[in-house]
Amino acid sequence: MAAAITLHATAASSSSPASNRHGDTDRMPLAVDIVGIVNVAAAVLGFLAIAGLVVIAARPDRDREREDEARAHYDRHGSWPED
Repeated sequence: MAAAITLHATAASSSSPASNRHGDTDRMPLAVDIVGIVNVAAAVLGFLAIAGLVVIAARPDRDREREDEARAHYDRHGSWPED
């Protein structure tokens, strides 16, 4: 039993590539945080883009309204209104 504990302790403290394969895990949470921040920023920008398109689409089209009024005037009077 003591030999197994000594062997395990020796293997854990060796500097071979196999034992140090997962030793650089301190950077993983930072990378995950950065990816999360980028995902949230992309979601917010996407939401704002869609909201902007909805606002643009919902605006009244004043040129079209003026054109419709001019056509109605033409239909009633037979001439285009003076600008």
